[in-house]
Amino acid sequence: MLRPMRRALLLSLLCAACASRKPAGDGGASIFIDATGAVELGWRIRVLLGPPRALTPGAGFAVRAENAAGQVFERTTGADGVVALGVAQADGPWDVTVARAGCLAVSILGLTGDFDGNVHSECGPPEPLPREHAHTLFIGVAGFPELALANAPTLCLPGFLQGDTPDRVRVDFEHRPGVPPGELWAVQFETMARGARPLNIARFPAPPLPDRDVTATIALPDPPVPVVRSRVTVEFPTEGLLTARSAGQTGGSASVYRLVPFNGDLHTCPVGRALWTAPDAAGHGTLTIDAFAAPFAPEAASVAFDDAPDAAVSGGVQVRDLTDGAVVRLAPVRALRVNAASPAGVSFSVDAPGYSSASFRAFVTAPNIHGAWVGYAAPGASLDGRRLPHLPTGISRSDLTYGFGQSDVFAATVCVASRRPGSRAPWAPASDDPDVTVCSTPSAPLPR
Repeated sequence: MLRPMRRALLLSLLCAACASRKPAGDGGASIFIDATGAVELGWRIRVLLGPPRALTPGAGFAVRAENAAGQVFERTTGADGVVALGVAQADGPWDVTVARAGCLAVSILGLTGDFDGNVHSECGPPEPLPREHAHTLFIGVAGFPELALANAPTLCLPGFLQGDTPDRVRVDFEHRPGVPPGELWAVQFETMARGARPLNIARFPAPPLPDRDVTATIALPDPPVPVVRSRVTVEFPTEGLLTARSAGQTGGSASVYRLVPFNGDLHTCPVGRALWTAPDAAGHGTLTIDAFAAPFAPEAASVAFDDAPDAAVSGGVQVRDLTDGAVVRLAPVRALRVNAASPAGVSFSVDAPGYSSASFRAFVTAPNIHGAWVGYAAPGASLDGRRLPHLPTGISRSDLTYGFGQSDVFAATVCVASRRPGSRAPWAPASDDPDVTVCSTPSAPLPR
């Protein structure tokens, strides 16, 4: 469905609530200040790295805050990933950016008022675990001596490997004292093909994961777990950029899933099939879901759209109400564009009042290279008319990548999203997935 680069961007381009604020212009000299003695203490920034279950402090991150008056405040996080940002909140709104070479740079634009200070970043691939911390779980499924067969159950586990024998798989895991083992889920489909009909499902508590290898065998229930069908309608707007045309004219498979805990992580487990029928002339698309009944019922189904080759936007919708007859209505998007003649001239056009948040991403375009720069509009701020903020002193766009080489071009995109009330901020660890994400087509590659 989605083209590879745009699919990779879909779920990562999330954002914080947006209203309206015009940006400061590029004119005027920056005034560097040290406001540690200010009467009104600003925020305390805490940079955290890694997956949510194993966060580590982001030491050595450069932190820059700037406001519309040209005041600039820069500090570096300590070994604990923390720095006191002693700006006066009354002088805001402030644009805050955290960055370190080889890591994801994160900007929060238009900060005012309350802010818990937690910012989540990612860096290059971690070093392999020492052998004394890496252990193995062997899993078999009763009645399936060949787990590679087309109708063999799928195990919902992190990166499992085929074992030494065909009747079991091997899962390498990190020994984490005090962490609950979680669960083992096995799902059987008619075939291994995408969109195949679900047949049966089982879950068992994972055995204790001590400081040694473990073996477990699970069995599918007899009779099989019932499968329930439901149909959900997704209504596209008839105006703006996000219309039925954006979703393409062909249907196909979608995903229906549940998050399964194992060894402190959550892993996506397919618990049924979802078939997407392209929107009709009135903009009504249909999601037909065959999924297992409780207690294996899915948490959500997802539909991605951008099959139309000339679509101005891409994105997707997470359908959380899967009851038969449910309707999801998408709000119009009237403007969503990156204006980019050069890296210094990048700016954004956003007009999507039905969405609660906005974000941007500047990313490298070469294969085998990772890294990016993301920015989020803080509550009460807007990306409309905004330019890319400044990176901290000593950090350039070329520092924000890691991989097998270097790229001398980058592109940018801007997104809006609908987030549920009470959702965690998108720059925070374990941020909530939005219900709807709509992104502009990435700009043409620009020299860095």
